Amino acid sequence: MAVRVAAGDAVSEGTSLLTFESMKMEQHVSAPFDATVQTVRCAIGDMVERGAVLAELSAAPADKKE
Repeated sequence: MAVRVAAGDAVSEGTSLLTFESMKMEQHVSAPFDATVQTVRCAIGDMVERGAVLAELSAAPADKKE
């Protein structure tokens, strides 16, 4: 497993956040939108359950156009 981000990191949509192994296959978790990482709830070597929250993101504010 790889944790590629930390709390406070700004990420863009599609940025790889985490990689983990399931049934000998790598699974990648990517940011679904531009965001700031609030918390990462897993670490390398952790066993995680299906449906577990692995990271929390907050949406980045929209650009203000004047």
